[in-house]
Amino acid sequence: MSELKYDSDGIVIHFRKELDMSDPEELQEFIKDHFRYPTMAHFNRSTSYANHVKISWLPLTHEQQMKAYDVIDCEDFWFPVNDLMREWSVERKHEWSAGFNGRSGGYIVLYKGGMKDGRPFTWPGKSVGEELDFTDWELSDFQDKAKFILEFDLLCDTILTELVYYIENYDVKEETVQIPRKIKVLREKEEKDAQV
Repeated sequence: MSELKYDSDGIVIHFRKELDMSDPEELQEFIKDHFRYPTMAHFNRSTSYANHVKISWLPLTHEQQMKAYDVIDCEDFWFPVNDLMREWSVERKHEWSAGFNGRSGGYIVLYKGGMKDGRPFTWPGKSVGEELDFTDWELSDFQDKAKFILEFDLLCDTILTELVYYIENYDVKEETVQIPRKIKVLREKEEKDAQV
């Protein structure tokens, strides 16, 4: 596996592509051919922009892949990842969000969303981008759409960067923890009217 490449902000470059933003044909091809994944299930035929994030598909060495499987089993790893996704959605006023999809969570998918009764929601069964008709598009339309998809790809690269950070800076240890829980038990009744 080739060595990871980073941008000037220290974020891995894997999902993002270099595009000529002055070339409408290149932008249209990028928008049309970007990887997609079903937003809910294969049978509903709704798809959206997505990225394949299964460990075996990431640009990691064999040793990094083995450690990554342990890292993703730790709750501590998911707190910052969920924060990244939540912040990304907040920045877009919850009109868009991203989430893991697939049987093993091996895809990050872009979802259309919104706010209802003060709470964010997503439309997991809604297609995104399939219905585009480029007939009357100006260069600025292609640029805006491509930039938005690249923002989603940047989020995916940022999550990958987080994974690499944990792989390189943390060891995964097993600990035994006691988890208190309430259970129902039977206790013999105490006599209420004790004789004096």
